[in-house]
Order: sequence, then C-alpha cells, then structure tokens
Amino acid sequence: MARTDPARELASTLEQLTNHPDPNASVDTAIAGLARVDGWSSEFFLVLFELIRRCEIVEVEIRRLPLDEDVKTDSVRSIHRMKTYLNQKQIVNQKIAQAKSSLGGQNITILKMLSSQVRENISYEHLIPEQRDELLADVRALIGWLHQQQDQDTDFIRQALIEGLQSFEFRLDRLSWFGAGYVIDGLKDVLHAYLALQGAIPEVSNGDELITAMLMKTKAFMGKAVKAFNFAKGASEDTGWVLQAYGAASALHDGSETISGLLGG
Repeated sequence: MARTDPARELASTLEQLTNHPDPNASVDTAIAGLARVDGWSSEFFLVLFELIRRCEIVEVEIRRLPLDEDVKTDSVRSIHRMKTYLNQKQIVNQKIAQAKSSLGGQNITILKMLSSQVRENISYEHLIPEQRDELLADVRALIGWLHQQQDQDTDFIRQALIEGLQSFEFRLDRLSWFGAGYVIDGLKDVLHAYLALQGAIPEVSNGDELITAMLMKTKAFMGKAVKAFNFAKGASEDTGWVLQAYGAASALHDGSETISGLLGG
C-alpha cells in the first residue's frame, strides 16, 4: 500500500482546490465544496483552520531537512505565502483564478519535490476508498449503537464517546485527503472518554454489563483504526501531532496501563 506524508497531502489538497472547474468561483466556495460543508459554518472554519495548521506542520518539517540554506529559505517562504493567504479575511472575495499565484503553481511543485524527504521522517498509509468506506461503516455503526443505549450513570461519558467518534467520522469522510495523522488525532477525545468510562466501573452499582460492552466495542473499533493506518514508528519526536495519537491508540490496543501518560494535554 502507498504511503503518504504531510507535504504530499497538502499538495494534493491545494491541487484539488486550485483545479476547481470554475476559475471564477470564490475560494471559500471551493473549500466548502471540497469538504462538502456549508460556507462559513463551524465545519467550514474547522477545514480552513486545518489547512492553515497543515502549512505550519509542513514548514516545521521542511526546516528539519538537510537542504542548502537558500533552498530551505525559498521553500519556507513558499509555505508562509500559502499560510498567509489562507489566513486573510479577504479570502471571501478572492476567486480561484486569483488564488493560483499563492496556492498553486510552483508552490505545489515545491511541496511535491520535498515530499520524499519529508516522508523519511514521517509517513503513514494512504487509505484506499474501500478501506475508508469500511472504517466509516464501522464508526457509524458504533455511533448508532451508542445512541441506543440509555444509562443515567454513564450518560455524560457515553455522549463524550459519541462526540469524539463523530469528530473522527467527519475527518475521515469530509477531510480524507489529510490522511492518517489528522484522522487518528480525532480519536483523542474518544480515548479520554474511554478512560473515564473505564474508571467509572467501581462507582456504578448497576450497568456494569453495559459499561463492559461499551468498552469492548470502542476498544475493538480503535484497534482496527490504528491497524488500518499502520503508522511508521520511526517518525521524529517533533511530529507529536501523529505520534501522540499513535502511541495512545496503540497502548489502548495493546492493553497498556500507561495510556493516560501518552494522551498528554
């Protein structure tokens, strides 16, 4: 299976954006259409924020590469130009044709050229549509099952599990081009809720059977998700946005007792 990296993902995203069939379409409309969200909704801002954040992540990775200083400077300047463009308020008035100078052309070429070197430090599986569809079916089934359960003692935790899983579903379904790091990171809230649910067992007089079922189903799903993405364990410590999620989910899958330490803040 092919592996991908943050630079390649950003290049792919910007290509989809700047290759919009209507060059006169506004940039915000193109972004909303790409992620299938309403323009300027909370989901839209989530997508826009992640585009900006991805630029920052790639910039960090490029600074780490053993490049000649002039090449590194030009590359970082290119990333900064993209980030600044996406971060401006005037983006609502910009057309795709105008955006290409900042988000397309040689900026995308630079990302593609450096992708293989970035991948030496951090890489992960690029899911094929069949794998993505299977995970989406699994997470939706688990969300549906959790909605059907009623237990006053654990209702808050159950809702936290649902919201975390919905975040994972949104990332996998609407922002799938960002790949494993971003998607798996969406499970952090699920992991926190899982730990809270695990800790609730001694406090609950009734419903132990339901709690056990919730724990087993959640653990099985997250174990499957981590296995599907098959992270490269040799990624650098600076890429904690992936490693933290990988380490925490792997600890859960393996039954480690150190999971709470891996979750961080």
